[in-house]
Amino acid sequence: MKHAILSAVTAAALVLPAVASAEITLRLGETTAPNHPQTQRDVRVAELVSEKTGGEVVIETFPAGQLGNAPAQMESMMTGGQDMFGGTAVFAGGYEDNWRVLSLYFLFSSPEHIAAFEKSDIFDEMNEDLIEATGVRALSVAAVRGPSAFISKTEIAGVEDIKGKKVRIPGVEGYALSLEALGAVPTPVAWTETYMAFSQGVIDVVQSSLSGIKSERFTDSGSYVVNIGHNWEPTGLFIAESAWEKLSEEQQTALMDSIVQANDEAWAKAAEGEEALKDDLRAAGAEIYEGDQGPWRESILENLVPTLAAEGFWTIPDLFPRIVALDPAAN
Repeated sequence: MKHAILSAVTAAALVLPAVASAEITLRLGETTAPNHPQTQRDVRVAELVSEKTGGEVVIETFPAGQLGNAPAQMESMMTGGQDMFGGTAVFAGGYEDNWRVLSLYFLFSSPEHIAAFEKSDIFDEMNEDLIEATGVRALSVAAVRGPSAFISKTEIAGVEDIKGKKVRIPGVEGYALSLEALGAVPTPVAWTETYMAFSQGVIDVVQSSLSGIKSERFTDSGSYVVNIGHNWEPTGLFIAESAWEKLSEEQQTALMDSIVQANDEAWAKAAEGEEALKDDLRAAGAEIYEGDQGPWRESILENLVPTLAAEGFWTIPDLFPRIVALDPAAN
């Protein structure tokens, strides 16, 4: 009788579907709004990884600072309170010195340059340093929108015209140092307070992507846009090492493949829209200056970079010039 029961159980097991792996749920926070290219990239990553793992890995996204500001979310990953964070990669510079280099102007020249950096030994070394210092891993750095531009109340046709101007930035050291090297006055203001600060003259200039200039209606107060590609700000996607280690090798591969695809799709969409954004800004009364970046770039490369290298702003030897040299257009 016992043998018959065991046979029946065995037979039933043969016809039952295989039990799927236990679901892993990861919480991914962003500070940007749901319609922002960065947030949309992260939502796409979540969709793709669910497809590629058959629902084994689920990423829940929390946009618009629901989990706190960028430093708070970075620190939450470090303490295990949050699994993932999508945001500008420069914020990692607050926790590991070599990452501060990403906030300096004229480091990158294009999305292809950022992609070459992400595939380099330099990025791998920086990532290992970040993991060791914080327990947080950078899964990706990529361009998902165009470079930052400046919008000003008064005309800026060259680097001399920005001297003495109060320029709004987030609290990022490399931005401040870069602006000081250009002769400007870096002025940290919360993003949510920037529109009012610009309209009231608390600041003279705002640094923002073209999409941000449009969506935040900075053309209400400023008419002069400087779009010379001074700051290709890489968007990062980070994961707590403890969360990364929960994933099987196959799941890690699926996540990385999903990120690559989502990054490519995000940049293709952004590149398509850059010219349309310029048209929209001109229609709103803006004049767009896209002249020679040479004098601007020289102020950074000749005055700032040697000083920072001597002061130990980064610990990897020749870090800034080595990243600059990765530019495919220069090779």
